[in-house]
Amino acid sequence: MCGSRDAKAGVGTLTAVALAVLASGEVMAEAWQIEPFVKLQGEYDSNTRLVSSNEQSSTAAVLTGALQMSRITEISEISAEVRLDGVDYQEEEFEDELHQRYRMDAVWRGERSRHGVWAALERDTLLRTVEEIVDPGDISLDPDEDVDAALVPVDIRRDRLDLQPSWSYRTSELSEVGLRYRFRGVRYERDLPSLTEYDDHELAGSWSYRTTELDRLTTTLVASRYTADATDREYDEYQALVGWNHEFDELTEGGIQVGYYQAEWDNGADDEDDGYLVRLSGERDIGLTRFSGRVGRSIYPSGTGDLVRSDELALRMVHELSPRSNFSLRARVFENTSLRAANQSANRRYISVQPVLSWNMTRWWILEGSYQYERQKRDIDTDSAENHAVRLGVRYSFPQEL
Repeated sequence: MCGSRDAKAGVGTLTAVALAVLASGEVMAEAWQIEPFVKLQGEYDSNTRLVSSNEQSSTAAVLTGALQMSRITEISEISAEVRLDGVDYQEEEFEDELHQRYRMDAVWRGERSRHGVWAALERDTLLRTVEEIVDPGDISLDPDEDVDAALVPVDIRRDRLDLQPSWSYRTSELSEVGLRYRFRGVRYERDLPSLTEYDDHELAGSWSYRTTELDRLTTTLVASRYTADATDREYDEYQALVGWNHEFDELTEGGIQVGYYQAEWDNGADDEDDGYLVRLSGERDIGLTRFSGRVGRSIYPSGTGDLVRSDELALRMVHELSPRSNFSLRARVFENTSLRAANQSANRRYISVQPVLSWNMTRWWILEGSYQYERQKRDIDTDSAENHAVRLGVRYSFPQEL
């Protein structure tokens, strides 16, 4: 199977990169922080497939095992993660699943330069994607959201490989130039008329200038090519962006980025689309409460066989209720529209809100309970679909040094 071969190749690539990092004498010279992570969770979903008719509920037990490693020195920052999720459904209508995630992020700093590599391989399903947050106390937002979450009501495995090397150079005390390349390849375990395997290549160049100690201006040029072989479709997309970042105080920072995109494609007849892009983002830490947020319009590759324009809002918040308990909130809203008007299957509106309560029973044992509300409206459907999910789990972690 093509998806299986590409997944094995992806594992080999990530393994080679990881071994190259770990083999350096500088890396092995000091201790790594490691955190084994085990979690057992029970859950109930009222509408597991998130469909507007013939709804089916499910009850499942989820066993998660993960290992996170990190190391920071004066000239490098390296982190890695391996995670496995085993899902055991109690109903025969749903197949048991094994989700996998392998990630590595490494940065090296020279006197004036900075270079890094980010790599990830995720094996999940569109019915149930790999969660982006392992730690309930983490407020970080993924810079490249998964716009295909809940795309189809079918339990089909997806392999997604991302590779992203980057380089930057400080040309003066105030200015910096940078280059970044990203590859994304997506494969599925079997053919489905509404899904298309694709490759996406993106090259970006940037220039930034610090106007004051608290302000930084940026300009970015992006060129990308999206290819979906099954539909014989190719997209060429270009972006020009201008941004401003400001540190309001030691606890608050934010920024805005605006720009213009133009996309061209050939699928029997030449066509094009253009428009504006905008993104506002920020983080704030006020002691007991920390949160981050983002709102804007972006262009993303999709398994529908097209690029999609996504208007999105994402929010993460953590509040410390007591020294041993936290309340966190994860919320995401997006509206996707295919750049190609003929593809109505990609057009949809999605919302997910998930409050989470966690309690540190001991130093290493954490009890977690959450509720999730999901709602989706597809342009091709008359009615909306809703799902209510309840989850209760216990987590064990044991941070230590190597």
